[in-house]
Amino acid sequence: MTIIKDKYGDTIEVHSEIDALSAAIGDNASLDTDLINRAILTNAAADGRTVSFEYAKGDGNTIELRSLVPNEVKEFVVGYDPVRDEPRAYRLDRIKGLVS
Repeated sequence: MTIIKDKYGDTIEVHSEIDALSAAIGDNASLDTDLINRAILTNAAADGRTVSFEYAKGDGNTIELRSLVPNEVKEFVVGYDPVRDEPRAYRLDRIKGLVS
């Protein structure tokens, strides 16, 4: 848990990256899923966390996140898939819904 101040100066206990983003922009704004996922994945990569998500091709995926790699055209999520026992790369814009 992290304590932050929202845009009005009020103190908020933050339990996730999504809460932090919502607090930063206020209640009335809509968030872009890719923007939220980029923030979650950036923090998860820095912390060496495992993440799960639904992908456009196939079922749910769980990977041990290594990095978020920008490309000239697209961004890729790179990690190790313990089920397939191999490194994997996924396009950020093909992740459906929110990363957990």
